[in-house]
Amino acid sequence: MPPVHRRLSWLHLGWLAIVWVAFVGAIDGHCDICDLDQSRFLVSNYDRREAFSSSRGTITTNSSALRIQIQKDGNFVLVDLIHNKPIWASMKFCRSMYSIFAIMQKDGNLVVYCKNRGKYPIWASQTSLQGTGPYCAALSDDRARYGLSVYDATCKLLWRSNVKPPSNS
Repeated sequence: MPPVHRRLSWLHLGWLAIVWVAFVGAIDGHCDICDLDQSRFLVSNYDRREAFSSSRGTITTNSSALRIQIQKDGNFVLVDLIHNKPIWASMKFCRSMYSIFAIMQKDGNLVVYCKNRGKYPIWASQTSLQGTGPYCAALSDDRARYGLSVYDATCKLLWRSNVKPPSNS
């Protein structure tokens, strides 16, 4: 049997390992705000299945008040479904015959791509390398977080669409 001081050292190392795993697990996840108000979310990931496009549907808030979509012309649009009108748009376009998709990149940039024989970004949130990853894009109709936003892992707001919630009139 090892001396007491060696047993304590191994015990301390065991606890240190448990604390480290818990810490890494906590910082490994995206901001929980991105799980709250929407049908699906975009998390920084190079997996193409995490992207969404005009052919892969839209993302809506759980209350069906807002929708983010990519139009067939490449315009990335936020729609107020209650008033049935667009309230924000990237105003960047791509020929409709090309593959168009949005993805939350690992560097924290939310990007819309027009894919012809390569990938060409046509719009970006300009949030590359800000904050701490992983990053996520959140769509919310909550008055405090209204619109489309990009958050880092600590829930620091990096970008938000410039829209105001409708008045309560």
